[in-house]
Amino acid sequence: MDKKMQEYDFSQMPTVSDHVFTAKLQKPEYLKDDWIEPKQREYTSKEHNIWDQLYRR
Repeated sequence: MDKKMQEYDFSQMPTVSDHVFTAKLQKPEYLKDDWIEPKQREYTSKEHNIWDQLYRR
């Protein structure tokens, strides 16, 4: 492996200095271990139009 590249364990917070603020997030019960929502809510046609306009820019 390249010296510049390192393997990271993303299941744990990295060790940082005392002047860096970190907050442990509490995973809501309904989320899977990968933090992905089981199902997104339904969006209205007005909301879809807003996103369509934003992506066209």
